[in-house]
Amino acid sequence: MSLDEFLNKFKDRFSTEDRELLLSKRIVPSLANRYGSRDDAWQICKLVKEGCGPQKANRYNKRFSAEDIVFKFVICGCSPEKVEEYGPDLSASEISFLCTAGCSLDDLAQYDRNRFSITDIGHLFEAGCSNEKAMTYNKRFNGQDIADLHEEGCPSEKADKYNTRFNGLDIAWLSRVDCPSEKADEYNPKFSGMLIAHLFKEDISPERAEKYFEFGPDMENLIYAGCPPEKVEEYGLERFSVIEISELHRMGCSPEKAKKYDPRFNGYDIGWLHDACPPEQAREYIDELRGNEIALLYRLGIRPENTDKEKQKRLHETLSGIIKFMNLEKTSYKYELVDTGDFAFVLLKRDRELGPSAWKFSKKIGYECRLLRQVKESNVSLDNVVKAKTGVAIGDIALELEYIQGKTLKEPLP
Repeated sequence: MSLDEFLNKFKDRFSTEDRELLLSKRIVPSLANRYGSRDDAWQICKLVKEGCGPQKANRYNKRFSAEDIVFKFVICGCSPEKVEEYGPDLSASEISFLCTAGCSLDDLAQYDRNRFSITDIGHLFEAGCSNEKAMTYNKRFNGQDIADLHEEGCPSEKADKYNTRFNGLDIAWLSRVDCPSEKADEYNPKFSGMLIAHLFKEDISPERAEKYFEFGPDMENLIYAGCPPEKVEEYGLERFSVIEISELHRMGCSPEKAKKYDPRFNGYDIGWLHDACPPEQAREYIDELRGNEIALLYRLGIRPENTDKEKQKRLHETLSGIIKFMNLEKTSYKYELVDTGDFAFVLLKRDRELGPSAWKFSKKIGYECRLLRQVKESNVSLDNVVKAKTGVAIGDIALELEYIQGKTLKEPLP
């Protein structure tokens, strides 16, 4: 059958572009044709991707659009039968919200619809706040406000003491750090309740807090990082941005230590380096390497004193693949360096459950994987000598190999 003949099997409602789109997503005519007329080609692609076949899609009430079905019901796991339980009076958005919150029509009926919207009720139900409890709160608070206050354990009497400029989430934060309403009022009204809570927790007085406004819109980063305004001057705005200073302080890198790193490193670089590679060692690496790359090399034992600059440049081309493969902060400690080639790394990963395995990283890892397969296919006797666990290159980044403990080939070879 020719391609044109195959394309003609689609229903007439699909244009040539629609048919090409469906085929590009591997959706054949026999599947696409079973979807209802409200579903265009793009929506059918979304439905198929979300695992919603034509039989299920066609069971949704005709009053709902294809967009409703894809983006409001299928993604949140609300079946056609569940949708019908909510009746004809609610919109697709309201049904989706209630369904996501696990709030049934019977649950909905327990709340005062004159005061609370459907969205309010969804928030209240999800927070485990009954209608009776919700009604005790001042009418200045909406359902989301009350849900935030309820989850924080802040009763209505306490919430009422705070200035009306604070919403429920603000008051919940202030209550969490035991910041009295009268103390919160002493701070500049430009600060949100959440920011005031952080300032109060860090024992920064309303007077000291005024200095943050000198640092512009990024001042919030400093407050959330718990960085006192005086510290900013110690880091030095002539070298670091406000956001970089926030990150350095959050990661526990003091101004004194940060300034010891070479000026070519910005605050983000130093954030990676400060607990991994000393300043005097970091400056010896080639300029092309960024902080996260140097931190990885140093942890693996690849250091300036044992790796010349030319080799560093060659290995640099492979580093991005390793960093993409592993989350340096969480998993690099599981890896040990076995050896390096001109452009490749071989790392040993120790796993208590699965045992040790070797991972090779190279610019041409896909090619090496194909070579390994060819060797094994043509030499069955090698099956127990060289093994590729799972036998695949992971996204053309790394190849997992069986780790065989013993001497390296360097020793017996002349």
